[in-house]
Amino acid sequence: MAVDVIATIYPASGKVDRVAELLGNHAKWAQANEPKTLRYELKRQINSKTKVEELIMVESYADMEAIKEHGKAPEFLAIGKTLKEEGLVSAPMQIRLVKHIAGFSRL
Repeated sequence: MAVDVIATIYPASGKVDRVAELLGNHAKWAQANEPKTLRYELKRQINSKTKVEELIMVESYADMEAIKEHGKAPEFLAIGKTLKEEGLVSAPMQIRLVKHIAGFSRL
């Protein structure tokens, strides 16, 4: 069964579009190069408490090994380096591994 991940990214003020650009480009790379990455979707939200825009990455992987491979990919590691070097995030990314328990998707 697929393993799902929800990652919340906290862009620094004025940096949402740059972070979205980096992650969007990486999504294209993952689609072309990571066959066990089944879903890698970037979404925006306004945090209801802080009123600050955040990015949400909804990911699905064929198995835990696919998550490990994704996390070790030089292209993925380069994004982390760029986020840090350019001061693009205001807080560490929050990553949650979630397990499907009910419901469906028609996507």
